[in-house]
Amino acid sequence: MKKLIVLIIMTVTVFANAQSAYDKGMQKGFEYWGKGENEKAIAIFDRVAQAEKTNWLPYYYSAQVGITGSFGEKDKTKVEQILSKASISIDSAMATSKDNSEVYTLKGLLLTAYVASDPMVNGAKLSGKTIMMYEKAMVLDSTNPRPYYLKAQFGMGAARFFKQDMQPFCEEISNSIEKFNNFTLKGKYYPDWGKKQAMAILKSNDCKAKKKDKK
Repeated sequence: MKKLIVLIIMTVTVFANAQSAYDKGMQKGFEYWGKGENEKAIAIFDRVAQAEKTNWLPYYYSAQVGITGSFGEKDKTKVEQILSKASISIDSAMATSKDNSEVYTLKGLLLTAYVASDPMVNGAKLSGKTIMMYEKAMVLDSTNPRPYYLKAQFGMGAARFFKQDMQPFCEEISNSIEKFNNFTLKGKYYPDWGKKQAMAILKSNDCKAKKKDKK
């Protein structure tokens, strides 16, 4: 019995240390990301992912840091490198957590980034697949607001390019905000982003102008 108790204490201690290392790693990654040090943040999340091979979240954030950072990058060669790396992380997240709405949403955002980087080349080629990723995410979890918001935002980009009516997409954005308001986190470090961006779009001239036109 004494040996069993010692074994249990050792196991709990190792588990606690592992959890502490995981938390420290994740928080460090978020800290670097918050300071705009994306490469360091990605490296930290990758390191956590190597230690937490069955956890999809470090892969997810490694990819998200790269994808979101790519939108402000003008060097197309660098964008391709960033998105290629992010794609590998997303594949790892999908392998770790199959049929995950958040991962499919991020895959849609990855394809959106490819379209944004070169609309003339990637627009026709990837638009359908982008929408398909968002719709797959909706099917997997209809309570997840992010695919609704991002699909509408993607549609607005196309509508703006072709000078089409944006009001339907503004309504979709409005509906996504209701989902954000009712969304419940499913665990620690679970994705919880998008509401501020969705609200900003709804307050933008794209949506305000259409509201005025309707009056």
